[in-house]
Amino acid sequence: MQFYLSKNSSNTIKFASAIMIMLHHYSQYVCANNLSESVIFRALSYQAGFLGVAIFFFLSGFGLMESESKAHLGIGQFLKKRLLKIYLPVLFVSAIWLFISPFAMSHSPFADSCLLQTTIEGGGKVLYISNILYSFGDDVLWFIKILIPLYIIFYLFSFLYQWNRWVAISFIWIITVAISAYVALTRASYEAISIVYFTLGVQMSLCKVKSKKELSLYIGLISLVSLCNYFCFDWTIAQHGILNAVFMAVLICVLSLKRIDIKIPSLLALLSFDIYLIHNKVLLSMKDNCDHVELISFVVITLLATSLFYLLRSRLLKV
Repeated sequence: MQFYLSKNSSNTIKFASAIMIMLHHYSQYVCANNLSESVIFRALSYQAGFLGVAIFFFLSGFGLMESESKAHLGIGQFLKKRLLKIYLPVLFVSAIWLFISPFAMSHSPFADSCLLQTTIEGGGKVLYISNILYSFGDDVLWFIKILIPLYIIFYLFSFLYQWNRWVAISFIWIITVAISAYVALTRASYEAISIVYFTLGVQMSLCKVKSKKELSLYIGLISLVSLCNYFCFDWTIAQHGILNAVFMAVLICVLSLKRIDIKIPSLLALLSFDIYLIHNKVLLSMKDNCDHVELISFVVITLLATSLFYLLRSRLLKV
């Protein structure tokens, strides 16, 4: 017995998670407007997005630690090869969205943060953009707002890890729990329930399951996370956290008991992050311009827009 998560399987799970999040938001639109009584849409609307984000957190932590175990990066290389790799595409898509959204929607998401003001001297006009570097004009991208601090915390963890392993592990768990509590108190409870899976991913990379006893310890840890959700959040939110915990426990058991290596086409693997960045913008635009957004049209347009964005960013962004 040994926990095994290959790069191929990680990419496949990541792509599946991106699709789950995309279908989650579409299903919310369907259910909110009573467009279908399908149990599938209701299930996707209820849990798919929560689970997809939890998996993204887990894979982010696991992937960072796998890379760290191969080579420790200095601050400059970490910023370039890790942090900017996720931040620059978000800034790029937000800049594009800033200019496209006024034409694609009747009310741009940037309308409240972009003010056209007249200067006192000279009578010229200045475009003032507030929060463009952080709000991104897309509420769905809250995941990025939390992931960026987690990357910074991980770098501090990697520095401590060179000195003392257990101090570093204690540090990252304490800080992750503190961030979860802060997010729950200041932002939204549904954002907080999945953050600890980032550190669980780091832990799984460091201490892979090699026996049934170690597997039991991880299942116990996930059960503790589930209990914390139950006691710390109202039942509506706690249900999502508990379901996330159940699925993550099953996933870890499967990957520990059976050696699995699932490969998807490399292009699909590359598009996972871009699907997450693009899909809600397509949905918002279609909802604003169509009486009814068809699933096939939404998926096709999202994949086309995602492919185009990927081609642009891969050529223009050197990360």
